[in-house]
Amino acid sequence: DGKSQGMYVIGYNNYGQIGNDSKEKQYTPYLIDDIANIVEIATGEHHTVALDKDGVVWCWGNNNYGQYGNGTTITSKSPIRTYAGSIVEQNATIGENHELYINNEGKIYAVGDNTYGQLGTGDNIKRDEPTEINGPWGNARIIKVETRNNTSFAITEDNVLYGWGQDDSRQLGNLEHANVNYPVQIATDVNDVRAGAEHTTILKTNGDVYVWGSNTYGQLGEEDYEDTPKKIYSGVKCICNGDYQTFLITDTNTLYATGKNDTGQLGLGNTTNKNDFTLVRMGVDSVSCGDSHTVIRGTDGKVYAFGN
Repeated sequence: DGKSQGMYVIGYNNYGQIGNDSKEKQYTPYLIDDIANIVEIATGEHHTVALDKDGVVWCWGNNNYGQYGNGTTITSKSPIRTYAGSIVEQNATIGENHELYINNEGKIYAVGDNTYGQLGTGDNIKRDEPTEINGPWGNARIIKVETRNNTSFAITEDNVLYGWGQDDSRQLGNLEHANVNYPVQIATDVNDVRAGAEHTTILKTNGDVYVWGSNTYGQLGEEDYEDTPKKIYSGVKCICNGDYQTFLITDTNTLYATGKNDTGQLGLGNTTNKNDFTLVRMGVDSVSCGDSHTVIRGTDGKVYAFGN
């Protein structure tokens, strides 16, 4: 459409997380032109993070827990430079009020709220500056971090999955049913992990999918709750969790979904919850989930959205 290249943001804006120097909802894509050469973005419930090609981190939106990592709790409605240097991110993820980063050396840094131990620092003290997590993985590099709400996960270079933080709905999959403020091993041979509000989905290196945690809305693709990882599907190349819904893309680029569907976020043309994986669309190569809406990209290069 002739629009400028860059990062566009759209949606809810109660803390200024759109970055347009206001708190008004943004109904059309807004171009963030304060930052050049963005290489990574991560969005949380109330704040946003971007990384530029020089390793500089930019934040805007809520900062009540110091999640910007700049040593303050001052909130900004437009992007501000927060820190740079040794923490050069390769992957970033945002929870409800905390952030996790991976630097070039494969180390994890955490910042923000730590009420449930979601920073993995062995205590429950919040941090307003990035703090390295010294986990049980030894010298292994971390290649992926994932978090939603107050639960955090990391995958090492040898495909071992660790988790920590809130576990009130069995989302850590370790049979403890208690919050954990340090990383614990959950599974091996893991290629990807996606966190929901109360459930977790992993993709194994062989294309098998395992799920566990709360199943209130059928988000596990079956009728029962699961304390530990349970195999639910095979032949999958991509997974994604919303708050209470789960999506799979198979090796044949076919999208399936299960779980909560009260706003049509499953893309089935109705608002009926599902407790088994149901065909949504063929010809899909990627999917991204919000709390109650979904965005997919087709193999034709077009982007489609549905839900709230």
